[in-house]
Amino acid sequence: MGFLRLLSEYSAGGHAQFLIATHSPILMALPGAQIQLFSHGEVREVSYRETDHYRLYRDFILDPEAFLDGPGN
Repeated sequence: MGFLRLLSEYSAGGHAQFLIATHSPILMALPGAQIQLFSHGEVREVSYRETDHYRLYRDFILDPEAFLDGPGN
């Protein structure tokens, strides 16, 4: 969360840009972030809610038992 605050603070003035490779939906949620999805030889801009990592975290938080009781248990 501290890193997210720093990114927000430094970019708010319009004097800094960051290029970050991450799977963290928390960092992707930075207001104003441009998220580029690299998939199957294609690059396209997406919202953080469209990413697999956002969906995984969301689904886990909504129903952690479903992950614990999944296949193989």
